Amino acid sequence: LEFRRVLFRSKKRKKLTWSNIKPHILKVWAVIGGISIILSILGYSVRDLFEKDWQGIAEEKNSEALELYNKGEFENSIKLYDYVIGLEKKNIRDLDVVYFNRGMAYYKISDYHHAIGDFTNAINIKPRSKYYLNRANAYEKNGDTDRALEDRLKSINE
Repeated sequence: LEFRRVLFRSKKRKKLTWSNIKPHILKVWAVIGGISIILSILGYSVRDLFEKDWQGIAEEKNSEALELYNKGEFENSIKLYDYVIGLEKKNIRDLDVVYFNRGMAYYKISDYHHAIGDFTNAINIKPRSKYYLNRANAYEKNGDTDRALEDRLKSINE
């Protein structure tokens, strides 16, 4: 207790007033303004400094998942695709490809119900003939030959 009294008595504290703080605020504001100008010249904003590169992360994880898929590690690739799909709110590009790739992994482990769902999501984002064709294959494996035929026809027309 005595130590605190001595410590606080020895320091002279100024009263906080606008006139005391204003010069410091103006200096900080000037530094921030300078940084902002430099960033804008380089084509960036202050917000870019604090945001992660979600697209880059998504592309990296998608590549890792594809490597696992090619090694036959389908369950592990599905986990990485799940992570990338979880980034959907970050407005990543080519999400249809990620759904398609995860659908292919589900297809390889004979989980045709999930494969059909992922192929459908890919089609809803960007209809492509290979998405219809692979969904047709999954429908056929699932025993739904009518839908398989419909998708085969759609794959020809896409």
